[in-house]
Amino acid sequence: MLIRCMQEKFLSSRQQHFWEKWANCFGRTFLHMISTKCIPILLYVLESFSLCQYQLKSLDFVINRFFMKLCKTSDIHVVAECQELFGFDLPSVQLARHRKKFLEKFA
Repeated sequence: MLIRCMQEKFLSSRQQHFWEKWANCFGRTFLHMISTKCIPILLYVLESFSLCQYQLKSLDFVINRFFMKLCKTSDIHVVAECQELFGFDLPSVQLARHRKKFLEKFA
């Protein structure tokens, strides 16, 4: 009985370790896909539009929630630090940078 209990605990810890590693790899892959495929297309479309502040915040909200799940925290300061460590700017920041670059081409 004791051996059976130890085996179950060992297997559950191994499974937990596997799923944590898988989630970490999935998060990095998903983040890379978003930053290289989705965000550039979104920015290309949105850089010619004038968006309200609440619309920009709603774009940022999606990314913040993803990082909250990725970092397993609800503290926005930790989320901001994670975004900085991953080198990922919020869509509102990227959009402002792209809009400025777009306007400098025509000025």
